[in-house]
Amino acid sequence: MAGGTLGAGKGVSAMADGSEREDDGAMPQPGGAETGPACLGEPVFESGPSAERLRLLFDNMLEGYAYCRMIFDAQGRPDDFVYIDVNSAFGRLTGLSDVVGKCVTEVIPGIKDSNPELFVTYGRVTRTGASEQFEVTVDQLAIVLNVSVFRPEPDHFVAVFENITDRKRAEEKLEELVRFLEFRVEQRTNDLAEALRLVDRSPKGKEGAERHSERSKDHE
Repeated sequence: MAGGTLGAGKGVSAMADGSEREDDGAMPQPGGAETGPACLGEPVFESGPSAERLRLLFDNMLEGYAYCRMIFDAQGRPDDFVYIDVNSAFGRLTGLSDVVGKCVTEVIPGIKDSNPELFVTYGRVTRTGASEQFEVTVDQLAIVLNVSVFRPEPDHFVAVFENITDRKRAEEKLEELVRFLEFRVEQRTNDLAEALRLVDRSPKGKEGAERHSERSKDHE
């Protein structure tokens, strides 16, 4: 996409009948005020030197970045979202490409069923304006993401994320190792206790116990 500054103020929301209207900056209201099936991206960056610097910043971020527009159903519930802009790290961290202008349900089929919490969280952020951070496992992509999301303007959200799949796998392997070592220690402790019981029950064990008892009496 062309370089530019982040858009703010008025935006465009899809309506249930497929038409569009300009946002006046007010919060979306339940009951179909912000609805629609259209997955159409609008420009996020304008032209200009400062915009080019901003574009350069986003494209060189190590974290993935996605600027999205939320789509609500006729009851005002989060239904889908469309990718308006992403940076280079987005594709590297997710393995996805050519997502701009497409709905997430088109890009990742089945995600509404596998990750309904994504839609709830993004919808909540776009409505309340309160930023959130969370971890999510996307089974279709076989990745785990640590996501920070905020609302730059009404009906939109920005997700900045890192791929923590390798870290989570390392943590799981470490936890498995700890559990195995704890099991082995418990097992060896039980084996030692059983061996001591067998020694105490043996003739030599009893003889040794009697000698120990006699020596104790001699010292009294």
